[in-house]
Amino acid sequence: RTARTPALANLSLTKHFDKSGMVHSRDSWSTGGDVIHSWFYNGPFVEHSSKGQNHFTIWRGDDPLIIQGGNYLGSPSTYHNHYYSPTISDNSLLFSPAGSGSPDLDGGQTGRFSNSELSKQIYPVAERVGSWSGQHRYRGEIIQFIDNPQYTIASGDATLAYNEDNVDEYIRDFVYLKPDIFLVRDRFDTTNVSTIRSLIHSRNKPIFEGSPTVIEGSTVAGILELDGEDFRLQNGVSEASIEVLWPGNATFRFIGGAGYEGYADGYNSDPITDSQEWLHNHPELEERVKLIEGQWRTEIQTTPSQADGDLIVAIYVSGMSPSTRPTYFTRPEGSDLVVIVIHNGRTTVVRFPEGGEPSVGAARRSTIPTRRLLPTGWSAKEEP
Repeated sequence: RTARTPALANLSLTKHFDKSGMVHSRDSWSTGGDVIHSWFYNGPFVEHSSKGQNHFTIWRGDDPLIIQGGNYLGSPSTYHNHYYSPTISDNSLLFSPAGSGSPDLDGGQTGRFSNSELSKQIYPVAERVGSWSGQHRYRGEIIQFIDNPQYTIASGDATLAYNEDNVDEYIRDFVYLKPDIFLVRDRFDTTNVSTIRSLIHSRNKPIFEGSPTVIEGSTVAGILELDGEDFRLQNGVSEASIEVLWPGNATFRFIGGAGYEGYADGYNSDPITDSQEWLHNHPELEERVKLIEGQWRTEIQTTPSQADGDLIVAIYVSGMSPSTRPTYFTRPEGSDLVVIVIHNGRTTVVRFPEGGEPSVGAARRSTIPTRRLLPTGWSAKEEP
């Protein structure tokens, strides 16, 4: 066969790997430092290698911007059970039960929440030949995948990954407006939940405006709280600008730095002592710990009454200090939420129905709000 590049072969820039429950997108077939990669996960729970349901990561070139928190340090181990295996190390949601003494762990996903009958039905070969029964556990799947040259939509249902006493429904819509904007919409229905937190992990400390309240530690390493609408993540020569579009009264919790990289429920899991025993004094441990040191996680915190079943976050990926950033307009329309995105002369309307998958389309000129005349109910988020 004649060798052809992926571009000449007209291969899609997005691929849905349905067996592993992963969608990977890239914005071009170039190999340069400005190529944006994203991964969205919702598939079988498999020991050692699983990503959490509705977890995602984003890179630009060789710069990891939104990352998997922590690192694999063996299982069973204190580190794995306390920080790495639950949702705390993923970029997904925590639904913390009211009155819980361990809201981080009780609010997250764990392997014990799964459907054994669905596991046998959907993964029959793995169930039959795996090393042990339940090695591949069904906890959710990608329920919608749409891809075209302008956008990609992947929706994942992670309801079964959480405690059924608290989470009645949880679906994440991961919308990629090519080449550089992501809208992440979480829709949920909960019972007896006090807080809902969307987690985003980063190599470095987030950049934000304002003076945070130091809950524990210091501004260099610890737990910081701040009421705000946006923050930035920088790494290498790349940047991700993150804005909360809905609801409008979220709280940011920034947790990380030395001594807080594996923090959950009042305890920072130490990778050196909490790893699996075979790793103690093993030369490989030092290499694995390097990926943990200095990490941060941002928690976008709201409540069920504030969110009213929805949380929408916008992510813009670029080089450092871009000359322009997108403008977002958000408003309810009946039971739907509508987001208008304006950037580089392009206007896109994304509609998020109350109980269905999103749709993407171009805006009519007459419907585009302006800063000087906002229709009733619209809110605008813009960075200069």
